[in-house]
Amino acid sequence: MKFDDFYIKSVLLILMILLANRGLSQDYYEGINIELGHLEYDTNDVNNILEESKALANSNYESANQLLDTAFQMAINLDYKRGIAKYFMRKAFFYGNLNQIDSAKLFLNIGLEICEEMNYPDIESRMYYTWGNLNYFERDFYYAIKHHNQAIEIYKKIGDARGEGLAMNMIGNIYLEQKEDAIGEEYYRRVLSVTKNIPDSNLFKLIVWNNLASMLAKSDNIDSTVYYNKKSLNILLSDSNLLKKKYRLPLSYTNLSSAYMLADDYDKAVPLIYKSLSLLAEIGDDRQKLRLRAINHLNLAIYHSKKGETAIAEQYFDSSYKSNAENGFNDIQETVFENQYEHYKTYGKFDLALAAHENFLMYKDSSASKIQNQLVQDLKVKHQSEKKEAEIARLTEDQKIKSILIGGLVVIILLMILFVVNLVSRLRQRRTLQIAMSDKIDAQNKELTSMSLFLSEKQSIYEELSEKLNKIKADANYDNILEMGRSMKKKLKTEQGWDQFTRNFTRVHPQFIDQLGENFEKLTTNDKKLCAFIKMHMGNKDIASILNINVNSVKQSKTRLKKKLGLEAKDDLNSFIQSI
Repeated sequence: MKFDDFYIKSVLLILMILLANRGLSQDYYEGINIELGHLEYDTNDVNNILEESKALANSNYESANQLLDTAFQMAINLDYKRGIAKYFMRKAFFYGNLNQIDSAKLFLNIGLEICEEMNYPDIESRMYYTWGNLNYFERDFYYAIKHHNQAIEIYKKIGDARGEGLAMNMIGNIYLEQKEDAIGEEYYRRVLSVTKNIPDSNLFKLIVWNNLASMLAKSDNIDSTVYYNKKSLNILLSDSNLLKKKYRLPLSYTNLSSAYMLADDYDKAVPLIYKSLSLLAEIGDDRQKLRLRAINHLNLAIYHSKKGETAIAEQYFDSSYKSNAENGFNDIQETVFENQYEHYKTYGKFDLALAAHENFLMYKDSSASKIQNQLVQDLKVKHQSEKKEAEIARLTEDQKIKSILIGGLVVIILLMILFVVNLVSRLRQRRTLQIAMSDKIDAQNKELTSMSLFLSEKQSIYEELSEKLNKIKADANYDNILEMGRSMKKKLKTEQGWDQFTRNFTRVHPQFIDQLGENFEKLTTNDKKLCAFIKMHMGNKDIASILNINVNSVKQSKTRLKKKLGLEAKDDLNSFIQSI
C-alpha cells in the first residue's frame, strides 16, 4: 500500500490511545490543532521543535513529550512525512527510557514502515539501533545483535561512521556479557577503525578503551587494564567537549584507581580515589554518584586494611555495604564481603570473618545461579527467535494483504463521503437558486399586478369621460366634442393596453400565452387575460377591478373557462393554470 495522508490519519488512533495512557485528554490534542490553525509555520519549525524536545528529554520528560506531540501535528498539517518519521523515532526512544517496551516497539513499527516507503535511510538506521537497544534491555541478545547489524548495514550505505561505530560498540558489549571476550574485543577494534576519521572520534576512543579495560580487568590482565584506563583518562582530559558530561571524569578516576588497586600500586590509586570523591561531592545525589562513591569507599577500605588502619577500614566497608544494600549494587556487595572476610581474618576477628564469608558465598552462589539462568534463557531465546522469524515472515505477508484491503476500504469510504458532501452541496445550491428565482417571479408578478391595476384605472377614466361626452352630446351640438367622443370610444375598443400587458407578462412567464393558444384554440382574448391573472396568483377582487366587472362575473367567467379547458367541477382551476 502506498504511503499517503490516509495512512497518516489512520495512525492518529494509535497516537490518541497512547496519549490517553499518559493522562493527556482529547481536549489537549484538539487544543494543539486550534493553536496551530492560527499560526504560519514551515518544516524548519517542526525540526526545531523536535530538537528542542530532544534537549529536554533528560530533564523534563513531560514537556519534551508535549513538544513532540505539537511537532507531530504540525508535520501532519504540512504533510511533512520526514518530520512524522522523526517523531515516531523520538517517541520510541522516550517510551524505551520509561521502560514501556511494547509502546516503544509500536512506534518503531510504524516509523519503519514510513521510512521504508519514503526512503529515509538515516532515520531508519537510528530506529533499528533503538530497537537493538530495546532488545538488549530485555536480554534478548539474538535480536539485539540482529537489529544492530541491520542498523550497521544502513549506516555503511549512507556513510555514517558515527552511527556504525555506536552499533558495533553495542554488539561488542553484548558479546562481552555472553563471555565471548574475543568477539567483543574484535568489535571494539572495528569501532576504532571505522570512527578514526570522524570529528568526535575521541568519544569513541573513550568508549572503546573503557570497555576494553573493563573486559581485561575481568580476565585479570592487570597491566593492560591500567594501560587502557590511562589512555581513557588522558584523552578525556585533553578534550573539553568530553568533559561536559558530569560523570565522565570521576568515573575515569575511579576506573584507573581500581586498576592500580588490582596492581597493588596504592600510591597511585589513593590520590585518584580522592579526586573522584571530590568531583562527586559537587554533583547532586543520584544512582550513578552513589555507585561510584560505593566503589571508592570499598577501595579506601582495602587500602586502609592493608596499612593496618582497621577502624578506618571498617568504617569504609560499612559505608560501601550500606550504599550497596540500599541501592541494589549486588556486584559491588559481593566484592565487599570478599574483602571483609580477608580483613577480619587477617586481624583475628574470626566470627566476623565467618559471617562475611557466608555472605560472600551467598552472593556468589546467587550470581552464579543468575549467570546459569541467563545462559539457559539465552538458549531459549535463540530457539524461540528462529521460530519467531518464520512466523514473522508469514505474518508480514498476511499483513501486506490486510493493509492493501484496509487501504482500499478507507479510500472507498472517503470517496463515498466526498460524493455525499458534493451531492448535498449541489442540492443546497439548487435550492438557493430556486428560492432566488421564486423571489424574482414574485417581484415581477407584483409589478405586473400594479401595471394591470394602472391599465384598469386608465380604462375607467376613458369610460367616465365617454359618459360625460354623451351628456354633452345630448345638450349641444359641438363637432369637436363629438369627434372627441368618437375617439375615446375607439380607444376603449383598442387592444393596445392588452398588448402592452402581454409583452411584460411574457418576460416573466415565457410561452405561457402561446401554450394556451396552441392547446386550447377556443379561448378568447378575455379568457387568456383571465388565465394570465390566475397565473399571477391574483384574487377575484383584483381581477374584477382590472376587468371593471363585479366579483360574481369573475366567478362565472372562471366556471366557463374550466369547461373550455376541459376541466370537471371537482378540478381546481388555479392548480391547473399554475402547472402550464
